[in-house]
Formats: sequence, structure tokens, C-alpha cells
Amino acid sequence: MGIPIFLRFLATSTATPFASSSVLSSSLSEEVFDPASHIIQEKDLLRKSPNGSLRVLELIDEGLLEPDAKLYSQLLNRLTQLGKIKEGKMVHTHFMNSKFKHYIVIQNTVLNMYAKCDRLDDAREVFDKMPVKDMVTWTALITGYSQNDKPAEALVLFPQMLRLGLKPNHFTFSSLLKAAGTRTDEKEGEQIHGYCLKYGYDSNVYVGSALVDMYCRFERMKEAHFVFDGLEHKNEVSWNSLIAAFARKNEGDKALRLFQKMQRYDYKPTHFTYSSIFSSCASTGSLEQGKWIHAHMLKSGLKLIAFIGNTLLDMYAKSGEYVYEIAYVGWQIGD
Repeated sequence: MGIPIFLRFLATSTATPFASSSVLSSSLSEEVFDPASHIIQEKDLLRKSPNGSLRVLELIDEGLLEPDAKLYSQLLNRLTQLGKIKEGKMVHTHFMNSKFKHYIVIQNTVLNMYAKCDRLDDAREVFDKMPVKDMVTWTALITGYSQNDKPAEALVLFPQMLRLGLKPNHFTFSSLLKAAGTRTDEKEGEQIHGYCLKYGYDSNVYVGSALVDMYCRFERMKEAHFVFDGLEHKNEVSWNSLIAAFARKNEGDKALRLFQKMQRYDYKPTHFTYSSIFSSCASTGSLEQGKWIHAHMLKSGLKLIAFIGNTLLDMYAKSGEYVYEIAYVGWQIGD
């Protein structure tokens, strides 16, 4: 039976075992190893050597640790979460010199790391050098461009992907719709919507919410409502998109009705929900309703953060009366 943990010392290693159950001790210069467990503790994965390199990679190079594809995957995912691009590049280089360098799953993980860390040139270089690309590969780059305000680059990849016979998934469509919503040409978004229908993703909660948001950005409220009403399952994004759109159009009554309906269906308002409602109340002069929403937010226990506080201050300031409330909100933001 194999070792359940993917990190294991080579059985033939002549390294002297130590008593600790961790491969790496709290001291960077001392290696510790429990021959009974044969594992590296997760907390030690990112430990560095005095020269600044990752010690776990050095152990592999020294023949003291047998690598596994899962090792590279876990290292890259952890470094992506932490935004440690320098160490991520170390792992990428080491991976490309390993016997696993042709594993498309790990190549996709590398691409995703660069995309999420806003290193789109590096992501594109990885993409272009990959001899084989799958749907995950294309989606990772599309998402990277979409989330980093490069909608044209995201959208141009979609027809190329289709020509290869690859089928998009809900992540692909969500990112494409986000990109299309920032463009001036509404036809691009309509075309993406058509493909959502073709591939059966129009009723998916994430794709549907992205469609609602896109049509709201185009101020096409009829289409946004049609998609919204057709969603069997909704989430906070779909509710917030409609509420924010009505707030931007100074249709405060509709925004407030949606806010109340949202709660009847047991969806909890978020910071974005409250910010939209406060903006709507400020623009329409609905100060009493705004005070009620403010009280509702305090009762919910949602913490006041800067961008909500600013909309609250604007709402109260426009009344010219609620000096106490203005002072209280300012104190909370400062706190």
C-alpha cells in the first residue's frame, strides 16, 4: 500500500534521520525527518533556505525527496492564494525541468497562477508554449484577461477556442459576459448570450447572474429582468446587479422593492446591496427610507466599511438635518 501523502523521502537515501515528524524544522538550516511517517508537514512546504530558494525544491534536487505531480500543484495553488509570484516562478522553473513538465493539469495551474497574480504577459507566454491546450487552458486565460480589465483580449479568444472544437463551460461564459459588459458594442454580449443558450448554460446561476449584470450595464432592463425572472436559482450577484442598475437610473422605488423581495426569499444583503440602496435614497431624497435601511444594516451586524460609509455620509449630508447621524457614521468609518 502506497504512502497516502504525496511527499516522501527516497527509501534508498543515505540521509541521517532525525526525531521530528517534520521534514523541515523551525530552523532553516536544520532538516528533520521521521522515517516512520515519511511526510512533510503542510506548514513546511513554503519554508525557505538561507539563499532564498524553497527548501522543498532543494530537497528534491539533492535526491532526498521524491517528487510527485501533486507536489507542484499544491505548491502553485498555495503560492497563487498568497500572491507570491517570485516563489511561484521558482516552482514553475523547477516543474519545467522535471519529468512532469508535459502534464497539462500542472501547466494550467501555472497559467492560472500568472493570470490571478496579474502577470498576463507571463500567462500568455505559458499559453503560447503549451503544445496541447484544453478547455481549462482557454478558460484560464479568458478569465485572466476579463478580471484584469482586458475585455478585447478575452473576447477574441472565444472564437479561436470554438474553432478547435472545445466546448465552453459556465466559468468560460461568466468571464466572457463580464468582458462583454464593459464594451460599447452590445452585439458582442448578445452573441455570447446566444452561445449560452446553444450550450444550455443560460439557466446556470453563475452565467445567469453574469447575463443580468451585463444587460444592466447596457441599461437594457427589460432583458435583464427577463433573464432574472427565468433563473430557477438566484444568488446575491443577480439581485445586486438589478438593484444597482435601478439605483443608477434613479428608480429608487424599484430598487427598494427588490431589496425587500430579496429578503423575503432569504437572500442576505451584502455591502454592495446597501451601498446601492443608500445611493438611490440620496439621489431621490428618500431619507426616511434610507434611515430605515441604515437601521436594518446595523441590526444585521454587517460591518460598516469605507465605501458604504461614504454613500451613507452623502445621503445624510444631502438632508441638511441629520447632524448626529453624519457624525456617527464618520466616527464609525474612522474607527
